[in-house]
Amino acid sequence: MTYEQLAERTPGISRVTLQRAASGTCVPKEKTVVAFAHACGFSRHEVVAHLTALRVAARIEERGVLRSLNALHPRLISDRRDLSRALEYIYEAAGAPTLREIRDRSGDPLSLPTSTLARIIARKTTPADERQLLAFIHGCGIPSRTPLGLS
Repeated sequence: MTYEQLAERTPGISRVTLQRAASGTCVPKEKTVVAFAHACGFSRHEVVAHLTALRVAARIEERGVLRSLNALHPRLISDRRDLSRALEYIYEAAGAPTLREIRDRSGDPLSLPTSTLARIIARKTTPADERQLLAFIHGCGIPSRTPLGLS
């Protein structure tokens, strides 16, 4: 199949974006990976999840930030600085998703504007409340059933 034909099967993603994704010169966005896989006939959730996980690993490697950070257990967070460092780790471990990806996956997009997300990621602020904190965490791919020790 040509990239033009592939683009016809992936509404909203151009031929050039698909070519760049396949070239290996950059790590594509998650929506591009998923659309590419579906357009190529991979509809099984496990395959798409595996490709998404590979994308996250490639993004972590590309950025190179995670190796310089230390994971901080939630019970050891004692102040805003600790919280900010923990959120930075969560963000980088998620493959530094785009602001829109975090917002859209958060389960509560109205509580997490992209401008606020940008300030949280830049460590200029922390979430204003528990609702915003949970939206950030879920947006970075930690499911709501994961015990966080927030109580």
